[in-house]
Amino acid sequence: MNRRELLKSLGSAAAALPVLPSLMSGRAAAQAATPPLRFVFLMNRNGQMERNFYPAMGGAQVQPEVYAARLADVGGNISPIFHTPFDGLKSKLSILRGLDIVASSADHCRTTFLCGSRPGAATGTEGDPPRFGASIDWLIERSAAFYAQAPRLRAIRFSINPGRGFSFSNVNGTPTSLPYIATDQGLFNNVFQGFTGGGPVTVDPAARRSAVIDASLQRFALLQQHKRLGGLDKQRLQQHADHLTTLKSGLQTTAPAMCTPPSGMQFWANGQALRRKYENVNDIIVSAFTCDITRIASVYLEDFDDTNTDYSYFHGISHADEASDAGARAQSLTANRWIADRVAHLINKLDSTLDVNGRPMLENTIVVWGNEISNYWHRTESLPTMVAGGGSRIQLGAYLDYRQRPFKHYAGRGDFPAVGRPYTQFLCSLMRIAGLQSGEFEPMGQNGKFGEFTLGTYDQGEYTKFASTRTDNLPAFTL
Repeated sequence: MNRRELLKSLGSAAAALPVLPSLMSGRAAAQAATPPLRFVFLMNRNGQMERNFYPAMGGAQVQPEVYAARLADVGGNISPIFHTPFDGLKSKLSILRGLDIVASSADHCRTTFLCGSRPGAATGTEGDPPRFGASIDWLIERSAAFYAQAPRLRAIRFSINPGRGFSFSNVNGTPTSLPYIATDQGLFNNVFQGFTGGGPVTVDPAARRSAVIDASLQRFALLQQHKRLGGLDKQRLQQHADHLTTLKSGLQTTAPAMCTPPSGMQFWANGQALRRKYENVNDIIVSAFTCDITRIASVYLEDFDDTNTDYSYFHGISHADEASDAGARAQSLTANRWIADRVAHLINKLDSTLDVNGRPMLENTIVVWGNEISNYWHRTESLPTMVAGGGSRIQLGAYLDYRQRPFKHYAGRGDFPAVGRPYTQFLCSLMRIAGLQSGEFEPMGQNGKFGEFTLGTYDQGEYTKFASTRTDNLPAFTL
């Protein structure tokens, strides 16, 4: 072996060993596990004011009727709603605009968010089941493509009102509301009662690097014994080995960790800040994902402040015109920013938690934050939508605008949000990312397509072109 061959061998070994499990210790090999995909769905009532929610930026056309801009190009906060807690998340989330429920009527209803449909009852009240289909969290949790083996829990659901949620099953054509748990302690018991530990092994990245160094040093020890290795090359090789040993001594590693139930959680009690309740829920979700007890969580964010949760107040400001009522716009910002901060807490928690491969859990968790309505007339055009995480599955770090150009407004009302494309494309994209085939969800909708597609009284043909494509993947969103 000449000097060039020796150096080449050392370079190849250093580059190849991290991806050759047969040359690594058992602990390092365990880190190669592939994390499962997970979903978190978060919804709040009363919608958002557009000027508060969306970034103040345009976008370049990237596909027909799709405009995009980079959130990294926003100086400072993304928007008044996506403020300081989201500053470090610009590359890890996307904000979507111009996704519409195509229905003949619009108002408060929890079925829009994950069902893509208005309520089915003639009265159309917000608590009624959807007119068509079921919610995508239920469709995903029952699919063998998502759960190859039955988990301890298929999904966990939280709402301060157990009878008020946005998840609906559909068995034999009958949509039915699914139960939610109303307290953080109740959710904890639901997840961990009877659970003594187990699940996947989590190893931190430092342990992986340490194992790679060990494997490299073993390789160097064999090379040191080569009979044709000259004294100078032996010295150089030993210097390199010493350098790696020094690097290893600086690594703060932990042993592989088996999941155990969290302990010491202080559950929310009357008189305490409401944020504790939702942050406890977030912690329970992340722990349940870490232990692989479940891979789906749905949370209805009904509170909106630590001190004022008067629904009539929150509902009242949602009816104000943001263009002419600056005071109401400021009040709406205060309420919805409080909710946004609970969302940011969860995203940052997922981003700081190690998954089984030593990478952030957020990379394999898709977090969807949505609303039941959009503007002050309680329309369902341009439903405010945020998506975070998911790694290479979805477009991140983007402001995606699907509003039709030139801008068109339902019923010619310039104070309504400009129309875009069917929201069902977004929901169907998520189900396909989860592994579902079209046949698993399309029969649930109107005319054999997922969700509702009912042209309204004042429709001028803006949505007609989407009649056959409303369940296609959302363009520029999936990767």
